Amino acid sequence: MQQALLKVGVNHLRPGLSWLLAVLLALSYTEGPLPEAARWWLAAASVSALAGFAFRHVWRHRLATPQPPAVLRRAEWWGIAYGSSVSLAWGCSSLLMQHGQDSNLLIAMVYFGVCAGAATLSVMGLAHMAISSVLAFIAFSWGMPEAYPSHWAYFSVMLLLYHLVVFSSARQRLAMVADNLQLMQRQEQLLAEQQRETERANQANRDKSAFLAAASHDLRQPVHAIMLLSHALHTHPMDDEARALVHQVMGAGKALSDQFNSLMELSRLEGGHHPVQAQPVALQGWLQQRQQAWADTALAREVGLCLRVSQRLQFARVHTDPGLLQRVLDNLLDNAIKFSPRGGRVLITARQVHGRVTLGVHDQGCGIPAEQHQQVFLPHVQLANPTRDRAQGIGLGLSIVQQAAAVLQARVTLHSSAGRGSHFRVSLPADALLAPTADMAASQQVGAPAPRSAEPARSLHGKRLLLVEDDPMVTQALLPWAQALGMQVRHARHPDEVHSLAEVDLVLCDIRLPGARDGITCLTQWLDDWPDAAGLLVSAESDPEVLDRAEQEGLLLLPKPVDPDLLLHTLTGLCR
Repeated sequence: MQQALLKVGVNHLRPGLSWLLAVLLALSYTEGPLPEAARWWLAAASVSALAGFAFRHVWRHRLATPQPPAVLRRAEWWGIAYGSSVSLAWGCSSLLMQHGQDSNLLIAMVYFGVCAGAATLSVMGLAHMAISSVLAFIAFSWGMPEAYPSHWAYFSVMLLLYHLVVFSSARQRLAMVADNLQLMQRQEQLLAEQQRETERANQANRDKSAFLAAASHDLRQPVHAIMLLSHALHTHPMDDEARALVHQVMGAGKALSDQFNSLMELSRLEGGHHPVQAQPVALQGWLQQRQQAWADTALAREVGLCLRVSQRLQFARVHTDPGLLQRVLDNLLDNAIKFSPRGGRVLITARQVHGRVTLGVHDQGCGIPAEQHQQVFLPHVQLANPTRDRAQGIGLGLSIVQQAAAVLQARVTLHSSAGRGSHFRVSLPADALLAPTADMAASQQVGAPAPRSAEPARSLHGKRLLLVEDDPMVTQALLPWAQALGMQVRHARHPDEVHSLAEVDLVLCDIRLPGARDGITCLTQWLDDWPDAAGLLVSAESDPEVLDRAEQEGLLLLPKPVDPDLLLHTLTGLCR
């Protein structure tokens, strides 16, 4: 606080103003030559002003940085010395007054003004103000008997009262300045503390992200291996009891994979690490594809799945991220089908409401009470699943819907009541709707999905597969799985081992590999060397920059853990 007050006091010094007033006063003193006393007084005021300039120049720079207490005490004494010189100089201005002279009143008024101004500017401490006031009062009172021989005592009392009032006002101002400085220092401390807390929170968030990235990569590998091994085991001959056990293992592995992927996706969305890749999307065709994708699931649960697109949007396009929008709609459809009764119906709608494209999912389930509408969007909240039945999910679907919609700048609303089903609406931003093109009518016609081969493994039989994987557990799971499909598998743990291998038909490669090059660089080079081969990245990598680089290279990527059926059909598609 002491240094702050000294710093403010030094910055407020105006020695030039005091000297200028002294010159003007001397010039107005008489019309003739200056008396010797006036010349000496003006010289003293000039020396005092030069001392003030020097004091301000030296200590303004020194007080800009923290100083030890000894240096601050030295600065305070220098301030007292300078204040005393100014007070003595202006106090001696009373020596210019003479009995019966008209300029006496002017000299007194200027003196009072200088005292008031000094009290306003001086904030270097009570000692500085007290000493300066006492010296100025004594020096000015010294010349009063000469100027007012009959009333000098009366004027001296009035002068004393004036100095007391000025000193009291200066002390109050000093207290206010000290309080303001304390508030500023407290504010700076709070800001610094806030910055430290923010940095700690950011560091904790970075540590959490790094941990999640490492943990997700390490945890995906065994889950991926479990799913592949169980799928490979399922292809071997076994009795009904053993096959039922394998089915349970496969179901548990898929449930674990879905839960893990949901947790990782929710973490990425909440952390703002999911990039938006917006593009024009033909709305009706895209909705028909999602309807077809969920048709088998709805049929298995004996639930009707219908699509209704308003006439105004039949040929419309929307500018959005189809991947994120698919996550929103798929999670809503999953819940709608899951909680609809057998024989019920789920309706997908697309309408234009107040200029915004609004997608809706209606179901005929048990409904949600109004007081619980906000609660259902919280993670791990399942109102109709008190026993935590895994068959009904883990309660992350609607949390992902809300976070993904926020990334898309869309708005999710819920209309539901107990026993009357639920209606979720997703309103896209107002600028998402694009004008239809001339060929939209033709492009909107989406036929039935291409029938999957009843035995997709036949197209893989005899194919030469290069597996580049350094994780032993995943390797031990992929080798028997691929061999059970009739493929000729060659395994390389290190990318440098690939150069000695002959040309292959398929390359299945991880991203994190030993050595300086990763799987993206290696696979790009191998596909250039083998023009007839097809490549696929299968990785537990979650870094958005790495995934974007794979996409920019035009490489197909499946995140671990991969559903073996999805991996099988993907490889089958690559062989066509």
